[in-house]
Amino acid sequence: IEILTDLQVNYTVVNDDLLNFFKQNGGEFLLKEQSYKTVIVCETISLRAETWEKLRHFAEAGGRLIFINKVPELLDGMKNTNFEKRLHNTPYQTICNRRGLWEKYFMHIGYRRQIEVLSGNGNHIADGIAVNTKRVNNGYNVFIFNTSEDKEKNLWLHTDFTATIQVLNDNGETEFLPVEYTVDKSTFCPLKLYSMEGKLIHIIENKVNNTYSS
Repeated sequence: IEILTDLQVNYTVVNDDLLNFFKQNGGEFLLKEQSYKTVIVCETISLRAETWEKLRHFAEAGGRLIFINKVPELLDGMKNTNFEKRLHNTPYQTICNRRGLWEKYFMHIGYRRQIEVLSGNGNHIADGIAVNTKRVNNGYNVFIFNTSEDKEKNLWLHTDFTATIQVLNDNGETEFLPVEYTVDKSTFCPLKLYSMEGKLIHIIENKVNNTYSS
């Protein structure tokens, strides 16, 4: 989780029981407005039989199934020959839990961040910034938190679409933030976060015809 947060990969933590609320649509799991094409299974020695069946169908339909460090050995806490055979024939990957390997993996699959927080120069993903994005009816709610204990950071919030951006201020009121639009119709919004400070941002995708910057 720490590595995914650091790489600004949006994720939802799900246990066996919560997985029952997800609906499978081919190689995707769906929950309300959210869709998930990748499932990462934390290192474990055993899986529930019900969970395994859901994951197997998901992977066989084209979903990405990843086990951290190693594959489970047991089903419901017991050795199961049929499970071992099915696992062997199920498409999955195993990735060692190292930041560099995860970074390469997401580059390999062409992971696309619609919303990201960049460093002050706007050239790369900002370090030490946690970003949690949730799709809502009229756009996205994004919580951005500076995890650094001794550094304030000048940042850029970037979306790959034209957007209006609002923030919830200290008085509990919503205010619009200044934005810059580029020729490729993406949006940049300057942000400043003090040490251990977080901001709740609301992003509305729109078709604002504004002055573009290069």
